[in-house]
Amino acid sequence: MLSNTNAGGYFLYHSIGMYPGKDEDLARAMAEFAQVWAAPNDKQWGYVLRKRHEFTEHWGRLINAPKGSVTTTDNVTEGMHKLMRALPEGRLRGKRVLV
Repeated sequence: MLSNTNAGGYFLYHSIGMYPGKDEDLARAMAEFAQVWAAPNDKQWGYVLRKRHEFTEHWGRLINAPKGSVTTTDNVTEGMHKLMRALPEGRLRGKRVLV
């Protein structure tokens, strides 16, 4: 496997996170996922949902969010749409939102 030695470029760093050893970390995580997902049992969803929970709890601690208040979304646009729709009626009337 070729190692990515060029960690330059803000866009790549900002959008997907670049760091030394990322390819090894990703290969290890994907191998673990493949082993669980391909197993002839019914433990796949428990594993995936636990990993998702660990992920959201980790981010919650990083940003000091109340426990259980962080979730995931498929993309930024969808997340922003849901957030704006949850605001009280008229909160954004006459205002601009930059994403």
